[in-house]
Parts: sequence; structure tokens; C-alpha cells
Amino acid sequence: MPFTPARFGAKVRDLRVAFEATPADIAYATGISSERWDQLELGRVAPTGDEILIIADHFGCDFTWLIEDDAVNPDENVRTLSDWRGID
Repeated sequence: MPFTPARFGAKVRDLRVAFEATPADIAYATGISSERWDQLELGRVAPTGDEILIIADHFGCDFTWLIEDDAVNPDENVRTLSDWRGID
């Protein structure tokens, strides 16, 4: 259950890209500045507890997945109803 800023940064970068958001979009929605977001994505700084909770809330993900390097994102293996039923 280790935590490293680099792994956290990779996870939040992947989330931002998946949501097709820019750092400016994230700053507007969360109150975390674009500059701070860039530092978090690059793994240069560790997030505060508040930032972790804000980010988890914004992206609708479990905060424990964000802070555990080896945790698997529970949403990665979820199929939507349309995928399950074969609907395009």
C-alpha cells in the first residue's frame, strides 16, 4: 500500500485525459490551480489530503485508489449495460 507522487500523478493525468479536460478546466472545477495541477501530474509534489478528496469527488472515483500505488481502478473493468448487451 505504498504511495508515490509519481504514481498519483500518472493516475490523475490519465483521469484528466479520459475526461477530455485541460488543466484550466480542472482548475475552474476544483479550485486547484493549473500550476499546482501540472506539478501534481508530473509527480513533483505530493497532494494534500484535501486535494485528494477534491480530485476523487470531481472524477467520481474512490480516493483510496488514488493513494495506493498498486490499487486497481475498480471502474476499469466495469462494462456498461450497452456493452454487456452488445448495443452500439
